[in-house]
Amino acid sequence: VGSELGAQVVFVSNNGHVWDLWEMDNSKLSQFADSVFRDNACDGPPGIQRKFWCGQTRMPAISILDKNDFDVARSLRKTLRIENAAEFESLRNNLWLHQPSIAHLSCGVLSNFPIVEPGVEWELFWTIWDKVEFKQDIQKTKQKIEERMILYGAGAREKTRHMGFISFPNNTAFNVLHLRMEPDWRIFCELTLHASGPPNCMNNTFEVGNVLLSEGITPSIPLCLATTVSTKKTLEQWRGQSSAPFAADNLFNIYTIITHEMLAETIF
Repeated sequence: VGSELGAQVVFVSNNGHVWDLWEMDNSKLSQFADSVFRDNACDGPPGIQRKFWCGQTRMPAISILDKNDFDVARSLRKTLRIENAAEFESLRNNLWLHQPSIAHLSCGVLSNFPIVEPGVEWELFWTIWDKVEFKQDIQKTKQKIEERMILYGAGAREKTRHMGFISFPNNTAFNVLHLRMEPDWRIFCELTLHASGPPNCMNNTFEVGNVLLSEGITPSIPLCLATTVSTKKTLEQWRGQSSAPFAADNLFNIYTIITHEMLAETIF
């Protein structure tokens, strides 16, 4: 988004530990971001933006300020806010007309930022991702998870061997299912009014195992549930909420389920 706007990206540090939150080594990422911003601006039409990024003094694309410095910088700048992605082009045009200024984008803008696959933004995202280097403790945790996945994978293959499912040679492979099953979602579904009839946001939630099987998602590799309902107790409580007592059986009896809580118990 910063590259599209031609706007320097600012992170506010917390006692100098902003990068610790990401658990990343930021040197390669910063160098790459600098070159991306400079190349984009230098290839663009003459103007203030090009003069800013293509001058003799190379400007950092990513700046890390402590809270005091950020508050001072913010007090001297006009803040331009947008709440939806449709206003993005207007923000880009106005950003360089009001100098100096700060672009404030809501989470809704970022989540709805248009990405075409394949496309310039798509390629840029994965190129940036290639420059991300996690710190040693993250690498060690990754190794522990992979070791654990070998055991889960062996269990999944054994569990489904007699069912005729094809086994995969990659012992660390797993699928991920983002399953919205938290209590607040159930309340939202019950209270939200729909002009077209009853809400359908709980459709197939308990029967999701059947849906996965019908779509060919093999149970011969583990299935990681991305949800905060992740302990054995809370999962059982969730299953008990179904009006059909056996609706979730295929999810748990055929698939080998993993949650972040299960991984945390065995790794940390």
